[in-house]
Amino acid sequence: MNLTCRLKSFRRLRGYSQTELAQRASVAQSQISKWEGGVEIPQIETLMKLGKALHLPWHMLISARGDADDMEELPGAIQDSDGRWLNTSACSEDELYITREQAIAILIAESK
Repeated sequence: MNLTCRLKSFRRLRGYSQTELAQRASVAQSQISKWEGGVEIPQIETLMKLGKALHLPWHMLISARGDADDMEELPGAIQDSDGRWLNTSACSEDELYITREQAIAILIAESK
């Protein structure tokens, strides 16, 4: 999943609108729109603000490899602190949440 999809997915996972995320991260809403649309890429300092606003390590916005204590991870999926599994390759709302069994199936398929 690229930054564009990842930012949008984590924002939706937290239930934030673009405006709410912008306020929490102290950035302009138009910037959130540009980043989610792939028009621009945020700087590292901004990624850190976005990570803090989304309650996750900032590097999870650019990499599936995170080491947050409150998240379990399988390749292709991470589990948030609420126990929900997030499909890290999803770009649509319909594909966002998966079961642990589906996460394991992704792992098996990717290892072949």
